[in-house]
Amino acid sequence: MPIDAKKLIKKNGLMYKPKLNIKILGAGEAFTGKAFNYFKSGVKESEGTYLNGKKDGSWTYWHEVFGRDIVESKGYYKLGNRVGLWTYWYPNGEKSEVGNFKSQGRVGKWTYYNEDGSLDIVINH
Repeated sequence: MPIDAKKLIKKNGLMYKPKLNIKILGAGEAFTGKAFNYFKSGVKESEGTYLNGKKDGSWTYWHEVFGRDIVESKGYYKLGNRVGLWTYWYPNGEKSEVGNFKSQGRVGKWTYYNEDGSLDIVINH
């Protein structure tokens, strides 16, 4: 369910949903747990997990298209770096590219698609 952005409370430059028991981290503390980010409209922008303040595990990002969330990309992080298989989509829902990351760089075969879903090019990185 979308969050009504008008009902959020602003503290220290961050927005919070009222009546939730949320611990606000102090200086030097690193967050571990599930994270959700939203566009100003309340549509989900990203979802994933942090480990000691770094992205770690499965992450999903969304496009905001006419007030709806359309998947933009899915993949994995290990201690803040993209690793393994990542898939990206155009705002129209068609796949745009697929490939692997290692140590934050693209490796191996990457397949790129046109916005109509047809194959564009395959590149080895």
